[in-house]
Amino acid sequence: MPRTLDATDPDSAISTALLAERDLQDAIETCRREAEALIVAAQARAAGIHERAEARITRTHVRCTRAVSRAIDHLVVEQHGTLATSSRRIALSDAVIARVAARVAAELTGAGAAAAEEEPAP
Repeated sequence: MPRTLDATDPDSAISTALLAERDLQDAIETCRREAEALIVAAQARAAGIHERAEARITRTHVRCTRAVSRAIDHLVVEQHGTLATSSRRIALSDAVIARVAARVAAELTGAGAAAAEEEPAP
């Protein structure tokens, strides 16, 4: 309720001004408390947003790590299969390896034609 000043009574005018000042100080304090509550609520919301973002980032990292691991595992299995197939294609007995080594040695030493004629065919 607005106060009116009594221009004829200086004490009344001073009292009215002091009451008005106190009312304004109370209003300012109320605004400060409300602003503080808004700040606290905003900080809590921001912390919640941050926590959810961190959780999403962590889940994304886990999914990506798993995908990379699966891709690596697939490549390892694929390479092992390729190596196994290659190994089967070049599987040689000890006797065949010995004959090939003898032929290479003969070629390198110049006795290639004579050594090649003496060896039985595989």
